[in-house]
Amino acid sequence: MIPSFSLPHHYKLNYQKNSNILAEEYKVIYFNTQKNANSTMKAQFVEVLGLSKTKDFPKDVHYSYNFPAAMQSELLSTYRKYLKFIILRNPWERLVSCYKSKIESSSKTGEDYILDSSPDLYIGMPFEEFVEVVCSIPDSKADFHFCSQIYLALYDDGTFPMNYLCNMENLAFHIKEIKEKTGIPFTSLPQLNKSANFRYETFYTPDLVEKVAVRYQADVKFFQYKFGVENKDFPFGKVSESWKDEMLNHPMMITLIKEKNQELLQQVKLKKLAQTKEIKKMEKDIVKLQNNQRELHAIKASFVWKAAYPLRKVISFFLRKNTH
Repeated sequence: MIPSFSLPHHYKLNYQKNSNILAEEYKVIYFNTQKNANSTMKAQFVEVLGLSKTKDFPKDVHYSYNFPAAMQSELLSTYRKYLKFIILRNPWERLVSCYKSKIESSSKTGEDYILDSSPDLYIGMPFEEFVEVVCSIPDSKADFHFCSQIYLALYDDGTFPMNYLCNMENLAFHIKEIKEKTGIPFTSLPQLNKSANFRYETFYTPDLVEKVAVRYQADVKFFQYKFGVENKDFPFGKVSESWKDEMLNHPMMITLIKEKNQELLQQVKLKKLAQTKEIKKMEKDIVKLQNNQRELHAIKASFVWKAAYPLRKVISFFLRKNTH
């Protein structure tokens, strides 16, 4: 029996760090990143994989489908030559999108779990206050919707398995290229959970711009995003091994890996605590059962029990007879 233990609500909603979707037939693996067309891509994979749709499709793509996934231990071996892609987004724009869909007004997609990250988060809070709170929460404790993208992409052992990076600004181009390279039959589904048209720049003051730049410095550094400017500097698409080596050996990345390992250690401690509680409960149940058995043996060994044996035989005989 696997002991149960408390997890943040978003784990129960099938939001998991480092989760992926495997399309074995086309040798494609997609890595989830919230607020980066994730709902749209999951809906695409429901179609591609031929999964049975519910009546609520595509609104329930995060909750009602068990997507096939690649094991972490096989990403660089069995699936080494697969096209493994992730979608990235300007961090300033992504944070505004998160605010508008989860915080600005009551969300239909689960505002309850994003609030788990901090008691200072609440529905309807001003954007400036939201940024202040987000900037105070480390990635190891942040909800997936505003966690650093590089942190979501990175595995605990320092593995960065993606070999193709998509930019939200040119997503149609990247999806077209992935289709051409692999033959995967993505369709032209409209983007789901898309926020109403907005210019993210209008949400920021110079002070907030700088705070977000510091909070998401790894995304800014490694993917060369800038505030209010289309990203033409980073070579999105196929990832070069030289870029990956440089990134993984950067001091900033080493710090992130340490943080991820601290998070993993905390999860292990929580699981161990839950297992300890479960073991103690089982030990109490065993003691209770043993006491009951001793009491039963004592009853059967008593004079009254033995003396009543003929009466029990008669009662048993009549019970069997009446049953037939």
